[in-house]
Amino acid sequence: SANGVFTDKPAITSDINRVSADPEACGPIYLAFSIFDGVMSNGNFRTKLMFTRSIDCGDSWLNPFKINGNVNTNQGLAVAVDPNNGHVYAIWRSLQPNQIMMAKSTNGGLNFSSPAVISGGVFAAFDQPTAPTPDYSFRSNAFPTVAIDAAGRVHVAWQARRSSLGSPLIYGTMSSTGGNTWSPPRPLQPQWSDTPPRGSGWALDGVPAGTTRIAGPQLMPSYVFSRGRLMLLYYEAHGDISPTFF
Repeated sequence: SANGVFTDKPAITSDINRVSADPEACGPIYLAFSIFDGVMSNGNFRTKLMFTRSIDCGDSWLNPFKINGNVNTNQGLAVAVDPNNGHVYAIWRSLQPNQIMMAKSTNGGLNFSSPAVISGGVFAAFDQPTAPTPDYSFRSNAFPTVAIDAAGRVHVAWQARRSSLGSPLIYGTMSSTGGNTWSPPRPLQPQWSDTPPRGSGWALDGVPAGTTRIAGPQLMPSYVFSRGRLMLLYYEAHGDISPTFF
């Protein structure tokens, strides 16, 4: 709205019921979202991140509460549950400065830890607006994605520039300590061999098979863990082909 007050970008996930012996019992549903609640004195929008849960199949909900602490400019929430213990992780981007943040709940979403930086500091965000001819770009922002594997390792990825004016790659970090420590962020696919994967039907653009290419630009990552496999999907544009990697 004109005064900078509106609700945006919900994220939802769920868990199994960890207290009932009934296999059909509802597990908790977790919902998080952003609220733009005004304009700060410097002219920037102020946002708070809200969290709520339901433990009765969505019939009633906990009063939403703020989880972003004293961080005033936030967006792009992603929420995941550790399948081993039910701990809830909220991951998002702080916009001033550009950092990836985390807060964690160990009591089923009743409260969260103070926000912590997990991106290793400030990163060079790639944010692209929608633009008509002649540029033809689509909106894409450096918001994180998160997945937790069967061993409880937390995987987070986001798009960032290689340098201050460089094209974007997908960067990632991982925690095997319940979010207490994180690996140094790094490009997850900085280069690739120009050989079609098994079963692929893409047409090569005249480059000999096996040629190693510098990857990118890469955009809009999405993590998922299922049946023992951690999968990262994203868009990549290069020459006359546009592979999607798994």
